[in-house]
Amino acid sequence: MKILNSSVILALFILCIDVHATVYCVSDAAEFQSALAQVENSAQSDEIRLRVGTYHTADNGSLGNGFALQNSQPAPVKISGGWLGAGCLPRDGRLPADATVLHGGDSDIVLTITAGFSGLQVTIENLTISHGYAHEAPGLGGGLLMLGSNNHTFHHVLIDGVMFQNNNAENASALLLGDAETVHVRNSVFFDNDASDNGTAILNALTAVYFTNNTVIQNTVQGTQDTASVIFSSGSAVLNVVANNIFAEEVVWDVGFFGGNIKNHLLFNVISQFFGPLDSNLGNLDIDPMLNQDLSPQMNSPVVDSGFMPSTHPNQPPEGNWLLGQLDLLRTPRLSGHGVDRGAIEFLDEIFDHGFEE
Repeated sequence: MKILNSSVILALFILCIDVHATVYCVSDAAEFQSALAQVENSAQSDEIRLRVGTYHTADNGSLGNGFALQNSQPAPVKISGGWLGAGCLPRDGRLPADATVLHGGDSDIVLTITAGFSGLQVTIENLTISHGYAHEAPGLGGGLLMLGSNNHTFHHVLIDGVMFQNNNAENASALLLGDAETVHVRNSVFFDNDASDNGTAILNALTAVYFTNNTVIQNTVQGTQDTASVIFSSGSAVLNVVANNIFAEEVVWDVGFFGGNIKNHLLFNVISQFFGPLDSNLGNLDIDPMLNQDLSPQMNSPVVDSGFMPSTHPNQPPEGNWLLGQLDLLRTPRLSGHGVDRGAIEFLDEIFDHGFEE
C-alpha cells in the first residue's frame, strides 16, 4: 500500500491518544487513507471519524485504488461518519449517513478491509458507500469488500446505519463480507445497486450472521440461475437470522440461503420470495410496505410497530440474541412507538418521541 507523505499525515487531527484508543478526525480523502494506514499496525483501539462531505477514491493519494485497510493487529477499528466541528466531538452533534459519502467514481471498489491478523473487530457506521465498481477479476464487492487473508479471520463485524447506493460489480454489487466469526448488518439501506451476475450483498460467517432492520429496494441482479439480492453462503453449522427487513421491488429472489444449513431464521420481514431451507418462518408479509420517497414508512404503513423485538432474557434462543441498535438510518431513536418498525427507518411518532434510546 502506498504510504502518504509526512505533510498529509501531520494534517490529520488526532483527537485523543492514550494506551486505550486513538481517534482520528479527518476531512478529506487523503487524510482518510492516511488514517487507515496509521491504524493498520496499531495494537490499540482506533476510531476514524469522518467529517461531513464527499470522499472520492480518486483523491486518496493512491490512484487506481480505493480506500484500503489491511490490519496486522487484532485491535478494534471503527469508521464512522456524520461528524461536525473541527474536532469531531460528540458535543458538536452529528448528521445522518447521507452527509458523509465515500465515492468510488464508478471506477474503484470504494473500501476494502482485509483481515491480516485474526481477531480483528470492525465497526462501520453512519455513512454512505456509493458508486463503487468491481468488474475486473474477481469482480467482487463494488461498495465494501471485507475478506480474510492467509487463513486469518475477523472476529466480529458490525455495519450499522450505512447507505449502499449506486454500486456496481459482477457479484455482490454493494457488499461482500466473509471470513468473520460473527456478522451483524443492521439499520442500513441497499438501494439501486447493480450486479451483472449475482447478489447485492453476499454474507458469510463462521458462527452467525444477523441481518436486521435493513431496507433492500430497487436493486438489480442480472444473473439467471440461483440468483438473489441478499445471499447467505455460510456452512452448515452457522446461524443466519434475517429479521425486520423490508425487501421491495427486487428483480430476483429477495433472499437466498445456500448450502445445507437448517439454522436459517426468517422473522417478521416484508418479503416476496426466497429460497433455501428454513428452521423458522414467522411473521413475514408479502405486502406493499408503503414507503415515502426517502424510504421512511408512511403513517399507515403495515411496517410500523410490527417488527420482532429481540429478547433481553439471559436464556433467549440464539435467533433472538441480537440488539436493535440505538438509532435508525436517520439517527432518530430506533424505538419511537409501541414497538420496533420493520426496515432501516423508524416512523417518528411525536406522541411517543421522548428521545429514548435503547
